[in-house]
Amino acid sequence: IRALVTFPRQPGHAMHPEGTRWPIVVALHGLAEAQAGPDRGYLGWNVDYRLPAAFEALLRGRLSTRDFEGLVRPARLDRLNAELGSTPFRGVAVITPYVPPLLTPDRENERKQYIDWLATGLLEAVREAYPGLARTAAGTGVDGVSMGGRVALEAGFRHPEAFGAVGGIQPAVRG
Repeated sequence: IRALVTFPRQPGHAMHPEGTRWPIVVALHGLAEAQAGPDRGYLGWNVDYRLPAAFEALLRGRLSTRDFEGLVRPARLDRLNAELGSTPFRGVAVITPYVPPLLTPDRENERKQYIDWLATGLLEAVREAYPGLARTAAGTGVDGVSMGGRVALEAGFRHPEAFGAVGGIQPAVRG
């Protein structure tokens, strides 16, 4: 399964902040990206959801209405900028694997295997390739949108030893 690792550029193109490790978020895409197939779906967070542009905006230290494509109220923008001013964005490594469409009941075993792979094989491989990433559950989260949100919730609850933070953006929870 393809996966992409994205993190902000450091001065001098360092792979991680000196003397520290990047926290990790495994970010799972939605059904539309899954339907695009494994050669395209794993790029959803970078291409469709514009993760690199979000990193750039956060690293600038001040967000603008344009960063939200106009979809932010002035009071909310002021609060976010105040928070960013008092706690600057330090960065995070975002791992975006392809997520097959696994939510149907007939794919439950496949979904469990995929979730086990996220918590073990994927994290092990990425940590080996990028030694500047968090090594513990305390520094590792899992999140996703829609279908990916549902899979992220299940992954986080099944594997608390791997994921210290769990989230879902409009998770496809039914029944």
